[in-house]
Amino acid sequence: MAPPTRDFAKRPKAKVGKRAPAKINSTDTSFKTTSVGVRSQGKSLDKNKNATGKQLQGAESSAAARMELASSRGNALSTLQASLRHHAPAVRASGLRGIRDAVQSLSSLEVTLGISILEANLPSLLPNMCRCWLDEDDDARRLAVCLFGDILKNIKSSSEQADLKCLAPFVPFLCAYASSALNSLDRSVRKDGALLVGMLASSDPSPSFSTLSSITEGEGGNSAMAAEMGKHVDLFIPSLERLLSSMSFGGRGRNNAGSKEGKKRKRDKNNS
Repeated sequence: MAPPTRDFAKRPKAKVGKRAPAKINSTDTSFKTTSVGVRSQGKSLDKNKNATGKQLQGAESSAAARMELASSRGNALSTLQASLRHHAPAVRASGLRGIRDAVQSLSSLEVTLGISILEANLPSLLPNMCRCWLDEDDDARRLAVCLFGDILKNIKSSSEQADLKCLAPFVPFLCAYASSALNSLDRSVRKDGALLVGMLASSDPSPSFSTLSSITEGEGGNSAMAAEMGKHVDLFIPSLERLLSSMSFGGRGRNNAGSKEGKKRKRDKNNS
C-alpha cells in the first residue's frame, strides 16, 4: 500500500549544479514567432502613399496658416483668443488689442484677399468677441465693441460684401449678446449694448425699426443682413425703452432735483 500523500509537501531543493524539478501544476508559457516576408513592390507603394499623404497634410496646414489672422507681432489668432478667457482683465484687454491689430492689418492687403481671410476666421472670432461684450472690465468691453466696428469697416470696404451678407448667418447670436448687454445690471454695459445695436442697425443704409420688422431678403433691394436683423428687432425695443427712460437728458432732471433740495433747506430754516 502506497504511503498517503501529504497536503503541504515541501518543495524539493535543487542540488548544486542542477535545476529544481518542475511542479506538477506548472504551465508551459513558451511561444514561437515567425516573420512574414513583404515584397519590395508593396513597400514602394506604401512609401508612395505615405509621401502623398504627408504632402497633402503639409499643403492643408500651410493653407490654414496663411488664412489664419496674425498680429503685427506674429501672434496667431488662436493664441490671442486663448487669452480672452484669462482671469486677469489686463490679459484679456491685451488679447483684444492684438486681435484688433490683426484685423486692422488686413487693410494693407488686397481687398479680396483681406476679406477672404477675415471670412475664414469669422466662425471662431465672433463668438469669443461677443462674450467680451459682457465683460465686467470697461477697457476689455470697449475694446470688444471697437473690434466689432473694425470688422464691419473691413467688410464694407469690399464692393462684393458691402451688404454684409457674410455676417447674416451670425446675426442670431450677435443680437442675443447685444440684447443681453442691454439687459445688464451694470449701466455702462447697457450703454455699450446701445452702441452695438446702432452698429447692427447700420447694416441698412436708412435704419428704421418700423421698416426692418416687415422686410424680407431680396425685397426692395434689402440686404440679407438687414433681412436677418428684421427677424430679431423685437429683442431690442423693450430694452431700449428701459434704457432711455433711465437716462437724464441735458441735466434738466438735475436742475429740478437741485431746486427741490434748495426749497426744502429754506423751509427747514424758516421752521427753525
